[in-house]
Amino acid sequence: MKRIFLCVMLILSLVCALPVQAALLEGNTVRWTYIYPEQGTISDTRDVVVGAGTEITNWHDYFSVNFSDTNIYIPYTWPDWYDISWDDVSFNGFGVSDLNGTIPDITSVTVNPLTNLVGLDASRIAFDANNIYVNWHGLPFDSRTIVSLDITGAQRVPDGLNTPLPAAVWLLGSGLIGLIGIRRRLNK
Repeated sequence: MKRIFLCVMLILSLVCALPVQAALLEGNTVRWTYIYPEQGTISDTRDVVVGAGTEITNWHDYFSVNFSDTNIYIPYTWPDWYDISWDDVSFNGFGVSDLNGTIPDITSVTVNPLTNLVGLDASRIAFDANNIYVNWHGLPFDSRTIVSLDITGAQRVPDGLNTPLPAAVWLLGSGLIGLIGIRRRLNK
């Protein structure tokens, strides 16, 4: 009985140690804003729910925006016969915000290797717990340009889990140990 008890307790301890990860962007509403010609001047705003498919399609013939749980993917749609640069003003880019306060705190935003927008690096990205800003002013682009940003967030227990996972697992394990003890007594 001691051996079974110790094995069950070890398994319960391992299960309780597993992190609980809520979705980052998936299923949440984000506010996407285009900021031009300076920080604080918004030229366009879209509130979108992150899910399957492209959330913003062919924005002003420049690009589309597809959010996934941990990525912002922007393929450019600018016509092949144009090679152009973003206006070199104080700010020419976009922001993404947590509209309803439901997204776990953003802890990092990195440029994914798929990105081929020449000159886009970490110095052009700013973020805090609830916002991401990308300033691509002055950078050249064409129809083959891709911007892909990876996002990570703080772990947070999803809403709706009233009983913390470790407590629920310990309660289940205690019941199993009790059932094992009753069965052993009945078998003797």
